[in-house]
Amino acid sequence: MSTFLQQPLLYINLLLFFALVLCVLISEQNIQALRFTCLLASLGALLLGCLSFASFNQSLAGFQFLIRLDVLPLNNLTFTLGADGLSMIFLLLTLFVFPICFASAWAVSKKPKAFFVYLLAMELLLSVTFTTLDLFYFYIFFESLLIPMFILIGVWGARERKIKAAYLFFLYTLFGSLIMLFGVIYLYFITGSTNYFVLLNTVLAADQQKLIWICFFMAFAVKMPLYPFHIWLPEAHVEAPTVGSMLLASLMLKLGGYGFLRFSLPMLYEGSMYYSSLVATLSLLGVVYGSLSTIRQIDLKRVIAYSSVAHMNLVMLGLFSYNPQGIEGAIYLMVGHGVVSTALFFCVGVLYDRYHSRLIRYYGGLTQVMPLFS
Repeated sequence: MSTFLQQPLLYINLLLFFALVLCVLISEQNIQALRFTCLLASLGALLLGCLSFASFNQSLAGFQFLIRLDVLPLNNLTFTLGADGLSMIFLLLTLFVFPICFASAWAVSKKPKAFFVYLLAMELLLSVTFTTLDLFYFYIFFESLLIPMFILIGVWGARERKIKAAYLFFLYTLFGSLIMLFGVIYLYFITGSTNYFVLLNTVLAADQQKLIWICFFMAFAVKMPLYPFHIWLPEAHVEAPTVGSMLLASLMLKLGGYGFLRFSLPMLYEGSMYYSSLVATLSLLGVVYGSLSTIRQIDLKRVIAYSSVAHMNLVMLGLFSYNPQGIEGAIYLMVGHGVVSTALFFCVGVLYDRYHSRLIRYYGGLTQVMPLFS
């Protein structure tokens, strides 16, 4: 037990990795074993996450549970895992959401093995992304999440426009991420390392910060999504399966906010200050636009999707307010939105499975038909 308390991140990721390997080896016919393996692995990871949170010393500043693996030591690319308060919050949110996703996907009949394997792979990738302390590896896992989500939307999407929605999601996020890759490479050539602690203690010139900040901004703003980089989100939400929508809203959108909090604001402070007026303007436009667009929607998923745009732009306002209350409020809003949006998309999925429609006008008087659900 004492060994676990020192290295809980290692055990969480190992549990998910071995469960993933086991699910790949389980035959397509033994679907019940596959379902229970994924659900039990996600519940086990949640239990380990709760134990690690209980053992997390909140009185200490800095990172805890550090793991270092010299994967590419000659190039100063050391795979490092660690958790501070911010990482623990998003790690727990990830571990909390996935058991709900596995339970709600229990009745998936189309290629169930592939579906559960992709879900478990996403949990592992998100767990590592929220705890890695090397910008190079953060970028790799940050981008790797595109692949399973692209396949989930394209293969298990609800309607005929799912292919278009999958490509829209993939191309938008890939475009922003390629620009971020330039920023990561530029930082590496300047500092000789992508380790978070090295970058945090490196003093960059103002012009260098402004250039790198724009590169990071393009990737994180698309993920948030900040107005006007939000075009892919409503389409992806509407066409994705219920579990895909739950993961998009609860976790994928939070990667952008986490990226700003972890890298852009502390490492590129002058660049963040220089562009703060631009971000605030776009965020205000996004809140107003997202709210007005929400009001006129007739599809339940689009209502939640456009309201998510408004909420995430409000998060951006908080992050770039440069005061503790604004930043803490933004984190609270991200966590709250992660829980509530998961529940909302689950409820919409329940209705769609029964009535095969998401149009609001068909659900008048729902309390008479489904009183317990209401």
